Amino acid sequence: MVLATFVAVPAAWAQQRLYVANGAEGTISVVDVDTMTVVDTIDVGGGGPWGVAITPDGGKLYVADSFWGDVIVIDTATHAIDEVIHLGIGEAVQIAITPDGTEAWVAGAWGQTVKIIDTTTNTLDDTIEGGFSGGISLIMDGSGERAYLTTDAGSVAVFDIDTHAVIDAGIPAGSHAYLSAPNAAGSRVYVSRTAPNMVAVIDTSINAVIDQIPLGPEGSGFPTGLAVSPDQDKLYVATLFNLSAAVVDLASHSVDHVPLATSGVCGTELCYGDVVFTHEGARVFVSAYSTAGGESLVHVIDATTATEIATIPVGLGPIGMAISPPPDEPDPEPDFDVLAGIKRLQLHVKWLIWTGKVSPLRGLLLYTQLRVAEVAYERGWTSLAEASMVRFRRTVRYFMHHDYLREEYGRPLVRAATVIIQHIE
Repeated sequence: MVLATFVAVPAAWAQQRLYVANGAEGTISVVDVDTMTVVDTIDVGGGGPWGVAITPDGGKLYVADSFWGDVIVIDTATHAIDEVIHLGIGEAVQIAITPDGTEAWVAGAWGQTVKIIDTTTNTLDDTIEGGFSGGISLIMDGSGERAYLTTDAGSVAVFDIDTHAVIDAGIPAGSHAYLSAPNAAGSRVYVSRTAPNMVAVIDTSINAVIDQIPLGPEGSGFPTGLAVSPDQDKLYVATLFNLSAAVVDLASHSVDHVPLATSGVCGTELCYGDVVFTHEGARVFVSAYSTAGGESLVHVIDATTATEIATIPVGLGPIGMAISPPPDEPDPEPDFDVLAGIKRLQLHVKWLIWTGKVSPLRGLLLYTQLRVAEVAYERGWTSLAEASMVRFRRTVRYFMHHDYLREEYGRPLVRAATVIIQHIE
């Protein structure tokens, strides 16, 4: 859903773009957040685009095609399709990008797997088996990076993002757990429960449900997409069966509803929706998708007054949405020395071998990958250097996952490799 007001637009909104997946016609609508109009339509092949996610640098849009089971990679500068990654029929519905932008986690239809794509190579990196229902929340806090995945068993499984290892096999969230959204601090994950018309609240410090928030009478709302406001005060939830967006006060857990304009069959049929805030939180966008057809609007809400102030005509069956990130901040390390970074990693790997933290054979493999990256970068073969660093990072994650290298030693290697990859040109 898209929420906005037609008032003077702050300079910080300049060039903000909202990307809307039109699941019933196989296109992506590109909306100018300033004018609230569609400025381009991207044809993604006539499948069923559903979930969308944008990289932290805003350069690439990843689209999960629920019909063909593809992930489509779009260049946001040109709106051209860069790559199509085929995962398998039913294997691509929801998608999220990790905080560092190096992985895309893709959930399939009900009961399917979660597949993990390395975004530096756009290749499949790993598959997590299990009956997942689509919700993906990727958080980073003082305890590291974790993925919260909803399951069709009514629970939420927790995984380590670096190693892909299970941290908690299932936090009982309640029946019909569907989508999820974290707060900015990563201290809470909110899970929509469709049939009971509730939101489960997970405290990530203890990985337990601490509250269930009723959004209205059971069966009246069918909550799906949800998002926390940038100021962390409100949770907006798409409850389109009764043509509204539920607004939860996160301090008191009290609930209000914003009525939405009739735009088709929603209100008489079950409808799915997504929720996205503008960066400063003044506007909220709410999409509306019905399996019965007839929906082609994104609803615009003024978050200050909690009223719908406009609708945006897009393609047929708007569902997943993503908004471009805020304008780039200056590189905190503009003079970063890639070669020096690689050589520091080499010294670190030698130390791990010398102290017995990793076996000599495995350490030699890591060191060799770094040497290839070093020589390639010195000779200007940046593609080979980047690929070698990606292989190094993947190997470290594999070693941690299989307990060949303790996480306290492996995580710094992964993060250092990520910084180097981001600076290779």
